[in-house]
Amino acid sequence: GFDGNEFQTKALAYQKNHIINGGMQISQRGPVFAYAPSNNFIYGGADRIASTVTSATTASWDLSIGGTTAQGGGISIGNSQTGSVQSTHVTAITGTGQVSWEYRIEAKDAAKFAGKTMTFSCSRSATAGTATGASFSILKPTALDNWTVAAFVTSKASTLNLAGGRTIDSITYTFTQADVQNGLAFRASVTGVTAVGYFQTGDWQLTESSEVLPWRSAGAGQAEELAMCQRYYERFSVVNNGWLLSGGDYAASTRIRTNIAMMKVTKRVNPTIEINFANWALGTSAGTMTAIVLGTNSTADQSLLEV
Repeated sequence: GFDGNEFQTKALAYQKNHIINGGMQISQRGPVFAYAPSNNFIYGGADRIASTVTSATTASWDLSIGGTTAQGGGISIGNSQTGSVQSTHVTAITGTGQVSWEYRIEAKDAAKFAGKTMTFSCSRSATAGTATGASFSILKPTALDNWTVAAFVTSKASTLNLAGGRTIDSITYTFTQADVQNGLAFRASVTGVTAVGYFQTGDWQLTESSEVLPWRSAGAGQAEELAMCQRYYERFSVVNNGWLLSGGDYAASTRIRTNIAMMKVTKRVNPTIEINFANWALGTSAGTMTAIVLGTNSTADQSLLEV
């Protein structure tokens, strides 16, 4: 017979958005300015969305979220359902390039897509006269959760909105076990970029369906969406987080302090901790102690924390 509870459960699963922060409203890192290296995906602007700009030689670009020029947006705030977009402002480019954004899903989470038909959708816009097209790509790492080398699962050319309005495009694919065993990446690009300008994307969604469904967030609200992002990356300060001096020891030339920082959510894996300025040192009336440097460079740490 008809089971209403089972129907509701299946309906909710059908509607679920598997992309965290697809509305581009959470931005813990804030903007990135004057980034130059090509071909490297970096994190900034919207959490969970990696971005890159490639060109024949090199490109300089800024990355932020928002829908106004003051926020780094450059075009109408009506360009997404939430009023927020991931905005890449290309400030210098040589030759023909491409602006891309990517969302990565680890193997343990991608496994549930095996045998299922999924639709990935988003909106994209570009300053008029800057680009000629757009594309979607779905990729898989060649090794478990290792994004250094990834192979294409499928791709397709798609439409590009040059009018500043909101146009949703999508790609639908049925995944095999081999497709998902090492993880997945969903990439949206603006292609044929030959001039400086604003390039934006929003309304990212991945659903178990063969069509584009009305957009909805992965979390029940902004607090839950932030907590989901913080399982991958969390930024806190010494002052706001309240580091506790739990012990210490010192010799004639060395002082050791053990600090405890209480993180807001449980992380997926043991996190890499980084200090967001080059040297962390303690000052005394007699001078400055030897600098303490934790972690590696911020770009490497971000890629480790966010995959």
